[in-house]
Amino acid sequence: HAFEVLIQLGAVLAILGVYAGRIVALFRGAPRDPEARRFILAVLLIQMLPAEGLFIAQYRLVKSLGENVSPVIGLNSVLGLSLIYTAAVIPFTIWMLRGFVGIVITGVVAYHRQRIAQQQTEQDRDRLGLDRRTRQHERFAKGSEMMAADAPEMRIAGLNVIAALGAEVAADDELRQTCINLICAYLRKNSPADQGGPVHTRRTARSQRAQDLQSITRYRAVTEEACRLLPTLFGTAHPTPSAHRRFYRHPTITPPVTPDLDLRNTTLQDINFTNRVIGTARFDGATFTGTALFGKATFTGNAGFDGATFTSDAWFDRAT
Repeated sequence: HAFEVLIQLGAVLAILGVYAGRIVALFRGAPRDPEARRFILAVLLIQMLPAEGLFIAQYRLVKSLGENVSPVIGLNSVLGLSLIYTAAVIPFTIWMLRGFVGIVITGVVAYHRQRIAQQQTEQDRDRLGLDRRTRQHERFAKGSEMMAADAPEMRIAGLNVIAALGAEVAADDELRQTCINLICAYLRKNSPADQGGPVHTRRTARSQRAQDLQSITRYRAVTEEACRLLPTLFGTAHPTPSAHRRFYRHPTITPPVTPDLDLRNTTLQDINFTNRVIGTARFDGATFTGTALFGKATFTGNAGFDGATFTSDAWFDRAT
């Protein structure tokens, strides 16, 4: 009957041993529980007793079960022998499974905590990104409002707000292009010739003409500031060594999209696009007053200068 005893013993150990090992593994995390302490202590004490010291007690127990309960589990029965073997092996099985089940439970708990931490990190990142985009849109709206003010000082401040925002969001191609489009639209709409209001053609008082000239001069300062800030929103054609190292170490990083430029029928004062990378550039009908610098500039798209007027020096050396 050895095979029958082995099958019964294996079935009992597979069910009871795994369940009891799981309980012990869970109790390991709560050693202050008195029931957990008593259970673990009982398992340890049973393991410490020698097998020979249990023979008499086991014999009397099985004999009593056969006489009082059923002869099937009494002496000289397969089930009674399986019961004795199970009682002898189950503490060792529980203690061995305790470590395995504990490792599995610890791994599952650690994985669950890691998932929760990752989800929390992603939620925090999304919330911070949303807050950052909200602040950027608020800054854009405020800068646009300041550019529409009557006072030239407010317009200059608004241009600096938009330029600072465009430089800050260099990785956000859409928002940077929007900032560039706003400054270009301002230059197309406001030319130095008419920013101070209509110039009087008839004879007027000397004080009025002086005020008109001063007003035109102040508004021309706004255009000069716009022409100074606009090129700063474009990347350089020759990146710094740190940028080379960054793209070399991370070849999967894609460079930002080159922004476009639309300055048709504008008046540009001392524009400087030296060493800048420009996408599609449209300068048709533009008037360049002062020096126009395009040395080492790179045009990745079409560059149109049809009908453009240069009133001073224009440099295109090594432009591509």
